[in-house]
Amino acid sequence: MREDFHMVPEVAELFRGHGIDQAGIWLGDPPGGSVDAMRMVRIALSLDETHDVWKVDLEGKGYYLKRRWEEPAGSLLRMLFFGRKPVSSPIREVMLAARLKEAGFAVMEPVAWGEWRRRGLPAKGFLLSREIPGRPVETIHAEGDAACRRDLLFRLGCLTGRLHVAGFFQHVRLKDLIETEGGELVLIDREAAKPWPRKFSWSLAVVCLARTLRRTMRDGHRFAAGEASAFFRGYTGEVKGRSGLTAKEIRRSAMKRIRRELGG
Repeated sequence: MREDFHMVPEVAELFRGHGIDQAGIWLGDPPGGSVDAMRMVRIALSLDETHDVWKVDLEGKGYYLKRRWEEPAGSLLRMLFFGRKPVSSPIREVMLAARLKEAGFAVMEPVAWGEWRRRGLPAKGFLLSREIPGRPVETIHAEGDAACRRDLLFRLGCLTGRLHVAGFFQHVRLKDLIETEGGELVLIDREAAKPWPRKFSWSLAVVCLARTLRRTMRDGHRFAAGEASAFFRGYTGEVKGRSGLTAKEIRRSAMKRIRRELGG
């Protein structure tokens, strides 16, 4: 099995000073168990136990570790279908983060990642990203008053519109964002089957909006009418020039698809 391991220069010296110079240390149980100075807490484990997430602290610096041991055949076939080299989901997340940053979006910062390949196909992989100082947006939404929530949804609509215009149609739920002290919304948890931008398409955009709302509601969030209006006000301001539709048509088209997605 072939191993591919990367660390960004800013953290390489810190990690190597603690003996972290190979990818395998991140796949231990617990990961990094041989490093006394490292504190590890598992914060998520998938039901099928094929991937998990850990909070990592080393010398006062925080990171998040994602690991996957099995890659669904469908995701690998999808990349082959689009003429791309199949890679594991942590590596796809690294690729997408790099493209989002190049396009001018605030996004999580990968600092180390690795992949193991068997017979040319990814078998397992990991991603370590730097912790972003700030508050989870889903917490802000849950604890904020009506005005705060409307403002938050307006800014989320603007961000979603900018992403769609740039060709990024991945879901952005409340739990996928951190708000910094300066009020910037930073994208985290960027797993994607297709980690590359595509040409803007209103049909792609409306499907993405509907499925994002469905997943957000599945997370337990509900939006008041004023919040939905604020979201679409921000969103239409960004996309109306590209969609060929008026603000009313954008909202009507999106809501029709949303009702269909929710079975209503």
